[in-house]
Amino acid sequence: MKRMLEGMCLTALLSLGLASPALGQGAIRVAKTEAPVRLSAPFTRYPDELRKARIEGTVIVEAKVDSSGRVDPVSIKILDTPDPRFDEAAKDYVIRSRYRAGRADGKRVPMTVHVPVMFDLHR
Repeated sequence: MKRMLEGMCLTALLSLGLASPALGQGAIRVAKTEAPVRLSAPFTRYPDELRKARIEGTVIVEAKVDSSGRVDPVSIKILDTPDPRFDEAAKDYVIRSRYRAGRADGKRVPMTVHVPVMFDLHR
């Protein structure tokens, strides 16, 4: 998360409420943030047709984890996939995972995560 904040412009940090100008000093205070942490993950459901075809790969899923640690199903996006037939199983995996919510200055806040979902025939 720290690297992500370093790459964000000041305007974006201010608009997200993660930075605020110090009164009268012209300095900027950046909120202490903690990324969401996965607490539990379900078994990955490997699509039968891809298993039979011996196709493997990793799907990268972007999702928003709300302040209770649950994934908002509407927020899910597939960023990268080796085969579109993996996408529904990867989305299902992410939705069924549970997280400790991200925090900014100690308060639970919604945050976006990138989740790699591996489909490996030997696991």
